Amino acid sequence: CNDIAPLMQQSHIGIIPSLVPETTPLALLENMAYGLATISRNHGSQPEFMSVSEGFLCSPLTGSGKGEQEWREALQFLLSNPEYCLQMGQNAQKRFQNELRYDQFMDKIQQIYIACISRGQHYA
Repeated sequence: CNDIAPLMQQSHIGIIPSLVPETTPLALLENMAYGLATISRNHGSQPEFMSVSEGFLCSPLTGSGKGEQEWREALQFLLSNPEYCLQMGQNAQKRFQNELRYDQFMDKIQQIYIACISRGQHYA
């Protein structure tokens, strides 16, 4: 949807309270591309894509209190520390540009395939 781009450009914080683990977290990658400090659930591959210098990974929102407290504290921290929030967003955007763009992903996968084929490794 083209209407979301201006909103993302005006934002500083992205929140992803997804319930289902993702292997490639598209919403997280979009947040990183726009330079947003992100608060997300610590599951699926989120921890592989985002470091502590780029956002917060929190426990699930279960209604028991622990997850809710982590999310609340993360959001309060970012809102109370705008310079740090901005730095996290810049770190995320830099990482996206240097490591996580689609063309870079495809190059890495192709390099893995070529290395496996050249070594004669086959997986069934």
